[in-house]
Amino acid sequence: MVLPNDPRTQVVTFKEVNPNVIEVSDIFARDFPRRMGGNMIADALRTQGINRPSTIKLTNVTHAPTKEAIEQGISGENTILGDTLKDAARELGSTPTSWKTGRDVKTDQVWIEVKLSY
Repeated sequence: MVLPNDPRTQVVTFKEVNPNVIEVSDIFARDFPRRMGGNMIADALRTQGINRPSTIKLTNVTHAPTKEAIEQGISGENTILGDTLKDAARELGSTPTSWKTGRDVKTDQVWIEVKLSY
């Protein structure tokens, strides 16, 4: 496990749960400039040969403003982490087509999912 205060470089932890369906559990931007998380996601996916994902889901939303917004019923696309997903989509050459949010019943973690088209 990588901890947020770990001195290592920037980290994106993800898995491909189905072909082109990606679950991102952690984004540690460290000292990268703000709004670089989307670029980090796109770069991490490309490094693994995933160039056109159909879905990206952030499975472990711990960013307080985003989590609070989702819990208040605000669409995931209108949150800071929603902007991160929009940035990732743009970097991958895609367009977000639909958004979902929810809470995992097993882990109680909030999530955001975006479907992409190319």
